[in-house]
Amino acid sequence: MMVEGLTERQREVLTIIARLMEQGKRPPTVREVARTLSITVRGAYDHIRSLERKGYIDIRRGSARGIEILKPPFSIISTSGQGIPLPILGQIPAGDPLLSEEYWIDTISLDRSIVPDGAAFMLEVTGDSMIGDHIVDGDLVLVRPNPQPPEGTIVVAVIDDEATVKRLGRVEGRPALVPSNPAFSPIPLDEEVREIRIVGEVVGLIRRRLRR
Repeated sequence: MMVEGLTERQREVLTIIARLMEQGKRPPTVREVARTLSITVRGAYDHIRSLERKGYIDIRRGSARGIEILKPPFSIISTSGQGIPLPILGQIPAGDPLLSEEYWIDTISLDRSIVPDGAAFMLEVTGDSMIGDHIVDGDLVLVRPNPQPPEGTIVVAVIDDEATVKRLGRVEGRPALVPSNPAFSPIPLDEEVREIRIVGEVVGLIRRRLRR
């Protein structure tokens, strides 16, 4: 079966399935997936069938929990013991070394196929400014250092003494850090009142808490 790319929602569904299995629980039912994502059962079923068609899972007919993962999502933690340890950072004060051990809050091991060179770090997300991109409070984002990512990329930026996750874009022709939650305002990059630096681009996500 050919393995194809996933949409953001399909990746989220696959990550939820894998996370429950990783915690030693049974695979979720379609209704549990729907409840976790706050979508209809039909919508959850369609996503699960899409994952099967794309070669990421196998579904055993006749079983409510008959899901087998054939290809794990990008964000799955390594369980083979062959992973690469990456730091999980808290806040990143402006001007300080990006990977200073002073700001490490934990370490996580990811499969080598995800970060073969180890050139990445994890950042714990706080707040809900990116919920439109399915990035929620408590998520871990996988970040590759890159001070000049392309426009449209979701990035990690340091504003004064606080790290934030936003999409690099434009608002009224001005470069800005753009949230995906309409309750938050874009942050112009040409502001002179605050020190803003982009430290990397978000290339993966781990959801540690399931939404209810």
